[in-house]
Amino acid sequence: MSSILNRWKRYWQQIIQSTDNLLQAENQYDKRLLSTLTVALLIATMIISPIWIASNPNFKATLPISVGLVFALLIAWYLIRTQHARIGVYILVGLLPCTVAAVIVTAPGPIMDRMLSLNFLVVSILLASILLDLRATVILAIVNILGTSAFFFVPGVPFAITYPYVVYQALMSALLIVTTIMRTVYLRRLHQSERRYRSLFEQSNDAVFMLNLDGIHLEVNQRAADMLGYTPEELAGLSFKEIVSLSDHSSSEAVLDNLKTNTFLPPYERLFRKKDGTELSVEINAELVRDTDGQPIHIQSIVRDISERKRAQERAQAQALEQERMQLLTNFVTNASHEIRTPLALINTNMYLMTKATDEQQRQRYAQQGERSVMQLRKLVDMILSMTKLDSSVPLAYKPSDINSLISQAMSHISQRLKDTTHTIVFDPDISLPQLQLDEHWISEAVINLLDNAIRFTPEGGT
Repeated sequence: MSSILNRWKRYWQQIIQSTDNLLQAENQYDKRLLSTLTVALLIATMIISPIWIASNPNFKATLPISVGLVFALLIAWYLIRTQHARIGVYILVGLLPCTVAAVIVTAPGPIMDRMLSLNFLVVSILLASILLDLRATVILAIVNILGTSAFFFVPGVPFAITYPYVVYQALMSALLIVTTIMRTVYLRRLHQSERRYRSLFEQSNDAVFMLNLDGIHLEVNQRAADMLGYTPEELAGLSFKEIVSLSDHSSSEAVLDNLKTNTFLPPYERLFRKKDGTELSVEINAELVRDTDGQPIHIQSIVRDISERKRAQERAQAQALEQERMQLLTNFVTNASHEIRTPLALINTNMYLMTKATDEQQRQRYAQQGERSVMQLRKLVDMILSMTKLDSSVPLAYKPSDINSLISQAMSHISQRLKDTTHTIVFDPDISLPQLQLDEHWISEAVINLLDNAIRFTPEGGT
């Protein structure tokens, strides 16, 4: 006995508990929709009741039944809008069986005519299958069938009259119960799938953004909010332009337009602007989500912070450049040492020959050769100093310059070298070249060195 009482107590607590779950825990109903349904039933009752009362003058109970219906609907509407919405739903579902019972008991005329109202009991089962769980629907169906079967024992009601009502109630109840079972299984699977997706959405290590087709954020996960310094509520409603760097606006708009036709794009990089104004590099995987009919619903973007990866790439690039610079310096020192030995050897030889020569013309020729070797050494020293200046990150004086003019000046500077050789330098200016932002001094030095090397390593008579 106590177990039965405890079971009914738990069932009653389940009925009156403060909750918005009008079916099971996984099926949440919007109370506003239920409130609208109740108001619609209330309006329909207030319209139909006067017609029912006027068309049945001999049925004295029509007025109290109508008033009771209106009063019960008002109570249900009030409860649905409060914290006890479940009670309001039970009132809605139980209202029709109570009305049918009142009509059968109080209506005038033959009992078989009053039994026609039993057909409306199916509507109560339909409401229960929509608004209540499977257990409540089965209980209501059994009560309706038992209530209809009671007419087997009412004097004056033939078996042939009651039997079709019972069969109709049983068949419709079975159909609605099977439908409820299928719907419950579907909703449970749908809810499980939603929970799995929600878990992935919330616990993802990457930032997840959902945007509408105009680029307005609908929802973001906590990782996205933390990455940008916002709360999820602050990000919802913001346009993508408010978190993308100004330099990436046009390209991001192009991606948005492209997504609407291509559904999926390869990963791409962007600069995001955080709430405090700082920027970070991100990699984005964007996809257009469509419904079962193939119509676009929203855009889903999975965003990964690659700032650390970018810094690592920059460090690796700087290290590679440093290694290349060191290799160039090593090669330069090796070549320079060889280049220095040659003029030093010539100077030493010419000085020795000068001490041995007795002819003044020979002494003069040895002196000139030694002077050329000294000039070559001076040039090598100047090149080393230039390398040192460039390596010390000396500021460059950029200005618009004509590259054709710079090359012509370099050729004029090197023309003295050509007098002692049989080389020919050919320069064909390209007048279509625009002016370039460059440092004229260092570009001229580079061109002169290139021409000097060309003269030194090109066979005599070459061009």
